[in-house]
Amino acid sequence: RLQRGQIRPTRDVTAQAVLIAERQSGRLLARLWGPLCLAAMNTPLNRASARLFLTVLQRSLAGDRGAADFLVPRTDLCSLLPTPAYDYIGAHGGQVQLSQRLLRLEQTADGDYRLHFRSGSRRARRVILAVNPTLARRLLAPLDIPELAGLGRLVEAPICTVYLRYEASVRQARPVEGWLDGLCQWSFDRRLCGQPGLMAVVISGRGPHLELDNEALAAAVAAELAEAHPDWPPPLATRVVREKRATFEALPEVDNLRPPNGPVRPGLFLAGDFTRTGLPATLEGAVLSGREAAEQLLRAQGDGRQVP
Repeated sequence: RLQRGQIRPTRDVTAQAVLIAERQSGRLLARLWGPLCLAAMNTPLNRASARLFLTVLQRSLAGDRGAADFLVPRTDLCSLLPTPAYDYIGAHGGQVQLSQRLLRLEQTADGDYRLHFRSGSRRARRVILAVNPTLARRLLAPLDIPELAGLGRLVEAPICTVYLRYEASVRQARPVEGWLDGLCQWSFDRRLCGQPGLMAVVISGRGPHLELDNEALAAAVAAELAEAHPDWPPPLATRVVREKRATFEALPEVDNLRPPNGPVRPGLFLAGDFTRTGLPATLEGAVLSGREAAEQLLRAQGDGRQVP
């Protein structure tokens, strides 16, 4: 029905409400749609936007065969993305300055922008601001941009990752395993990335795990892994990484709070997964947003170039 365009809610309700209307069973809600929604949107099914969830399904499970491929990097994410981007920019005449925190942004009398860093200030005719929504709101507050009024009402959602280092011989049956009815949601065997014995357990959204300190959370996750894999020895070391502002919650009508992707002032372009990409806060949305902002900047320059 989704592929045929027959599921079109007249207003944005919760994803759970639409699925119940589509006669999905309680078992399917708990075992399929719930975990998928939380993983893709960092928002539980009973709070998530139906429109955004249906878009996710339309572009993945309801798309062509390749649209639902699950890609696991064989290296660390730094080597996969930032380092090649850094090298590409340098090879094409650009410059990357690291550890330069942007403190303030102001518009000059002639319409240019002045960016103030700890190390000094720089003037620019055009700027793409790609920061988190909290920082974007703070930096752009002096410019009084109406499209940013809703940013302060976005609800932040966390993601926790628990790393457990075992002996190098320890491995999962599959690189990725899904979990139900406990704290663990997804566990990744990083042997595939050249780190044998290292497991990464991801816990999206809010829940009882947020009430535990790092030591207690790592112990609880280790206990769940031990129950599922009784032949594993205890972990040699653990580490917990908490991203308190990992995403915004993809609630119904949240798109009304998201700013447009692109120019919010002449020469000032906004990019980020929190802009109105049509997707929840995902890597895919961030990529779409960045490309669109870059393409609009090039069009503004009128040089006819395209984003590679």
